[in-house]
Amino acid sequence: MTTPHRIAAVSLALQRIVAQAIPMGVEVTTLPLARAELFVPSANPTARVNVALIRAAVPTSIREAHPRPSLVSEPAIPLEIQYVVTFHGDAPPAVEHSVERLLEAIMQQLHQHPVLTPADLEAALPGADTPLLSVSVHYESLSDTELRDLFVCCRATWQPALVYRVRLTHS
Repeated sequence: MTTPHRIAAVSLALQRIVAQAIPMGVEVTTLPLARAELFVPSANPTARVNVALIRAAVPTSIREAHPRPSLVSEPAIPLEIQYVVTFHGDAPPAVEHSVERLLEAIMQQLHQHPVLTPADLEAALPGADTPLLSVSVHYESLSDTELRDLFVCCRATWQPALVYRVRLTHS
């Protein structure tokens, strides 16, 4: 399987898992950070969650061992992908679709679902060939400065956010 399919399958699987954690009427998008804040929803959702891919890289240990790894070789080279989950809405904390409640629900869902299975990837992107792919999802704690710099680099305004690192390896 080529890298674009692996990354797309993971992005769509994360979107599906996030959507399962939140109430109906909350839209889940996969837009770049700067576009997410400008996005006009199609169906007047009460709030929106965005799962943005912000970085994909070959792990340092692989880069050091193989200065020019092939991403489409067999078996495919492992990847680390970083996502930022942002929350958009203005409901007060007492409301079910408030930023605070959405943030907590998504943290809990991803904590309970730390591995994406081949079935998760197939459901997200039918036809994706991922039977030997192992995908683990890890919360990543960034400092306030790192998070601010992330938003500045992406030309986006600060939003409440969670950052996750996803590791793709072959089983």
